[in-house]
Amino acid sequence: MWNWMVEKWDWWIYCRSYHSMRRMCKKNPGYAYLLELRIKEYRRQNPMPESLERATEEFHRALS
Repeated sequence: MWNWMVEKWDWWIYCRSYHSMRRMCKKNPGYAYLLELRIKEYRRQNPMPESLERATEEFHRALS
């Protein structure tokens, strides 16, 4: 039950913070780059299967 609640909370926060994060990144490109570097480091430490990577890229293209 606790994991379910945390997942719902995280999704709720993400949905409400997305536009704010976009504005912050547009105002300060250095901040956007810092986020990119942090995510790259996370991905190096937590690799994912290639099939999931391709599926995620396709999903991203469909949203664009």
